[in-house]
Amino acid sequence: MTLLKHTFTHALILAFLLCSQQASAGKLGDFEADISKSKSGGSQKDTHSSYECYSCGSSSVSDSFFDALFEGIFTALVDGTADIIAQGGNNSQQRVNENADHTELSLRKHGEILIPYYRLNLNFQRIDDDISAIDLKMELGKGPVAFELRTTQFSDDSDDSNLNYSQIQYLHRMSFGNSTGINLGIGYGRLKGDSIFDGLVLSLPMLFKVSENFGLEFRPLYFNADDVDITELDASVLYTHRKLAFRAGYRSIQSDNVDISGPYLGMDFIF
Repeated sequence: MTLLKHTFTHALILAFLLCSQQASAGKLGDFEADISKSKSGGSQKDTHSSYECYSCGSSSVSDSFFDALFEGIFTALVDGTADIIAQGGNNSQQRVNENADHTELSLRKHGEILIPYYRLNLNFQRIDDDISAIDLKMELGKGPVAFELRTTQFSDDSDDSNLNYSQIQYLHRMSFGNSTGINLGIGYGRLKGDSIFDGLVLSLPMLFKVSENFGLEFRPLYFNADDVDITELDASVLYTHRKLAFRAGYRSIQSDNVDISGPYLGMDFIF
């Protein structure tokens, strides 16, 4: 388990470094056009494309990181998949059971960022001078079982275009000690702009309670948008006070050649 914690910590640091190297995101239409082009099997290296490749240099690095992250974590899980998943789920159940033995695992407190009964998160993201986003996320569950709904509305003031990105997931929430939470997520994603792309979503959200008031959250996600691979990296730092949390983070959503990336600020209500 110590090896897993070190792996997640190193992955979080690497994600911040990768995100800071991302080029400024392109227009929302370019992002859609890139997905459509990949879907139709067009060449990803077409120099005569109608859109600019904003992050080609970082795309392969990000893809390699994402592949290595999931491969490393799931390889670690495979070595004891059933035991780890079962134990992690049992730990989450024990932490919300008032009648359980809390010698090693403490009873979860209201307002704690790990395994919330209810969490509502609102973020404001700035992509560039023209593009901004409002992001709303809601999580509802108890112990190891939870459902999450997330919807993000991107707006481009330069051409009044909009892009809506929504996800709904089932989360199996695992607890490892009183300060580490790892979720296995599976669900459905949908991108809607001029066209609609939808498909399977897989995620591996990780939360670390660094101290009583500070936490880290790292959310790698894979979205199969009509057989086109979309990768997402979302990392944030949280400051908690009672049932409120204030967060600062960076989120990057990337197709083959274009990314929508930028910093964000947000607030959580946690019960």
